[in-house]
Amino acid sequence: MIFFDLCASLIASLLLVMCTLVAGTTSDGSATGPLRGLFEPLLWASTIILGTGVSSGVPCIYSLPPEAQVQLTPIAITVLNAASTLGETMFPYWVGQAFGRKQYLVLGNLLSISQLLALVVTWIVWRQARALAKIRRRDLEFLFD
Repeated sequence: MIFFDLCASLIASLLLVMCTLVAGTTSDGSATGPLRGLFEPLLWASTIILGTGVSSGVPCIYSLPPEAQVQLTPIAITVLNAASTLGETMFPYWVGQAFGRKQYLVLGNLLSISQLLALVVTWIVWRQARALAKIRRRDLEFLFD
């Protein structure tokens, strides 16, 4: 499920980049590009897909560790909450600063880079978890022989 979330968010952020490129904006932010009629459908598609992608992220984050027999300690929960809070405060600040300078492509680029990074990190952790699960299964086989 978490791979679906990350892939949907990545697709949505790439649609947002495409939305900005298709529209072509002037210094006052109005769309002037030849395909500006696609701006609104792309924007709505990006919004809907992004909402779908992030809707189950938090439940996945809190339910996956117990499934992998990883104990969620108060410190681990604090780190998860601190990291999400940092992201929730820094991204809007950076985007607001960029929009203030009329750099509208920054939102899509920032989302694309962060989702791609999250996808790579999740894939690495998933591979490590699968390797550990095989080792645990092998270590427990003697109990069931």
